[in-house]
Amino acid sequence: MKAILVAVLAAALCGATLRAEDCNLKVVTDASPDFSDMPSLLHSVTSKWPTLKEKVWAMFYWVHLSRRQTTPMIVHGFECTDPIRQFNDYGFAMCSTVSGMNCALWGSMGMKVKFWDIANHTVAECNYDNGWHVYDSAFSAMYTLCDGKTIAAVMDVAQEGACAASNGLKEAGHIAKYHCLTCTSPNGFITGSDGARTLGSMHGAFVGHQYRYYWNNWDGGHHYRLNLREGETYTRTYHALGGDANFFIPNVGEHPEKPSFDPESPQKFGIRGNGVWTFKPLLNDQFQNFAHSTKNVVADAAGLHCQRAGEAGEIVYKITSANVTTSESLVLDYVRKTPADSLRVSVSTNNGISWKEVWAAADGSTPQATAQIAIGADVNGAYDILLKFELLGKAAAEDALLKSVEIKTITEINAKANPKLNIGKNTIYVGQGAQTNSIVLWPDNRPGKYKELLFEEKNIECGFDKEWNYYGWVHPADRKADAYVVYKLDTPRDMTRVTYGGRFSNRYEKNHIDMFHSLDDGKTWTPSYSLTTCEQPWDVLHQESIEIPAGHRSILFKYFMTAGSSIHNVHMEAEYKPVAAEFKPFSVTFTWNEVQADRKLVQRSHTQRIDAVPFTYTIDVGGADHPVMESLAVAMPLNAQEIKTGYSDGKDAGGEKYVHRWMTEGKNLAQGKPVTVSVDPKTKHPLGEKVLTDGVAGPPEAGGNAPTMGLQYDAGKTPEFTVDLGTAQKCGAFRIFITAGWPWSDAFRGEVQDKVEVLTSEDGKDFASRGFVNTNIYKKDVPINFMVQDNEKALGWNFELALPEAVQARYVKYKLTTARWLSVTELQVYDAITYAPFDIRLTLPDAK
Repeated sequence: MKAILVAVLAAALCGATLRAEDCNLKVVTDASPDFSDMPSLLHSVTSKWPTLKEKVWAMFYWVHLSRRQTTPMIVHGFECTDPIRQFNDYGFAMCSTVSGMNCALWGSMGMKVKFWDIANHTVAECNYDNGWHVYDSAFSAMYTLCDGKTIAAVMDVAQEGACAASNGLKEAGHIAKYHCLTCTSPNGFITGSDGARTLGSMHGAFVGHQYRYYWNNWDGGHHYRLNLREGETYTRTYHALGGDANFFIPNVGEHPEKPSFDPESPQKFGIRGNGVWTFKPLLNDQFQNFAHSTKNVVADAAGLHCQRAGEAGEIVYKITSANVTTSESLVLDYVRKTPADSLRVSVSTNNGISWKEVWAAADGSTPQATAQIAIGADVNGAYDILLKFELLGKAAAEDALLKSVEIKTITEINAKANPKLNIGKNTIYVGQGAQTNSIVLWPDNRPGKYKELLFEEKNIECGFDKEWNYYGWVHPADRKADAYVVYKLDTPRDMTRVTYGGRFSNRYEKNHIDMFHSLDDGKTWTPSYSLTTCEQPWDVLHQESIEIPAGHRSILFKYFMTAGSSIHNVHMEAEYKPVAAEFKPFSVTFTWNEVQADRKLVQRSHTQRIDAVPFTYTIDVGGADHPVMESLAVAMPLNAQEIKTGYSDGKDAGGEKYVHRWMTEGKNLAQGKPVTVSVDPKTKHPLGEKVLTDGVAGPPEAGGNAPTMGLQYDAGKTPEFTVDLGTAQKCGAFRIFITAGWPWSDAFRGEVQDKVEVLTSEDGKDFASRGFVNTNIYKKDVPINFMVQDNEKALGWNFELALPEAVQARYVKYKLTTARWLSVTELQVYDAITYAPFDIRLTLPDAK
């Protein structure tokens, strides 16, 4: 009877419709870059810009938006400087981290790079137009030479200088103080940093410069893999779903000896979001089409069990989590009739090289039961997870039965870099890459860890000492002899391609590092790359992609080192044929919160059924400002007819595509001019009323010592500030910089209730009102060349009134009505401030 059942099931499987798996899916919007992999990112951000200078600026802009200056994410003992991994999963990047990321980005763009320590700070330079140029992405700061156009080099910022901006005064820090493009004003504060950082203090950092000629602190090789099977849903949520260890990757920061912590906790920038994978494989006659591998198991109407009594069977499911996994939970319905029968679950995060049992049906349990299994640390930090279910029916095969399985995987995402929508019309691209599954090995090359994935080694030592400072941790034990490490990677079906490489250090002539692979268990080795140069920096990234002939499911990778070379890390990936590559429809659902004029949020969503790829469509977002993103979900139901398309409220909000604006400031006519103040401040400033026109605006935050930068007033005061320009001049725009003692009202949230009316006069007697400065600021109105602080708040702001036409005036009066304790730090009168439409030129993947 059993033999008949097996034959019937085998026949059924041969004639069954294969369940689908859509591999390497891509969902990209024209409101944010494609962070799938390095080539996709470069194409997305830079392909429409003609010059390297413009390409670098565009990348600088997106790096500013997509990470935050905070405790760096440490992975395998090092800062995570792989840009693709950071942008997709983390976003926690301090100065040295983002400088390494910049080196990786610029190096991929074909430029030479330099990594600099500057006092208690780190920056990176790239080379284009026959010169070096520094971009401080940690603080989102750019500096020019005195021409206002050429991006300065590290040595330019470090030296003394003088020009008209400093009234000819030669002083240290001239470039930093007077020629920053991302500041509140000359000699003011950086706008896009993590706090109130003065331009003067930036020069102090550059004075202590040290070029790390041996070290770029870069990394690479990661790519985002989004695979979707029938019955599977992945929802990325743009905020954290929980605060315990199940929802984040613990960090150790720069001090591994200290306890790990939630990387979001030091500074609340709202970086972390979470994803949720749900997968409920069918356990019917098509169970094999959902599995990674099977052994001695069959299915019938009751569920899954071993094929023959007394012989254990197993089924392995693979979870490719796209973003990094933080935890996993399983719900099983099962049958275990007697204590002699068994049902066990094990997990592997290294492609089955080792397994850990995480659950077993306990003695004394009821014959039919439900188990809820929580898996935390054993999967935390993984991207590929194998779950093995072992069944043994001792007397009868059906006595150990798996009736249903539901797997939920929690991931961590970088909410700052996931696909976004802007207000107005958005274009969405959905496509897919090669229809291959993949397995990645990324060894942890730390002492005590490096052996875990090794297949073979010779003359290897792993560790750090002073003699080998900034070398790779994996190096020859006998430093006068050759060494190598070998890794093995197996796939359940035929390989199609492998990609392998790493980050290497080769310091001495006549030494080298070689990469080999073998498809015949080491009988023969094929060379793919040799690092023979010892040119600086001794920090080389390289990877090779190799097409694999049909019929191979196992490969060895060898990394050979001569005596004076070493390895920082290695990375190996094998692509292989999926169980079923037939395309099946799936859905893409964006959910967002529309910002109303009163700042209240109204949630809306849009679902699109994808019947073929590549496919583009539009989503219209209403409201008064850019939306607050909620989630992005992809789902492939077993029945595609279940997909309901359209807007959640049945309405198309309409609206034109959002266009950025580029701000150009004219001449500040008020700088250095006298001011009269009608009401004494609560605390006298050392400069008196002169502080209001000393040319220093800021700081871009509130509290602390921020109020001491200007004249302070309590709530309910009505001071008037009158600036005498000396002669009647054309005035086109007016600004007043306000920060606060308390409360710290955020202008982006419509919380600033202070009123400022601007009046002008030619004779100082008859004043005409020109209107009120705008304190009701929306993020959509921020010009693209203004870098907002890391906390995305407007706590200290240069509130502006720009006139449609300039007016003639000698006297400019600011009538302030305070609603809180605040401080006015600067008054500015410009001949003009202009805003021009600006195309950020993002390129969707299907664009030529």
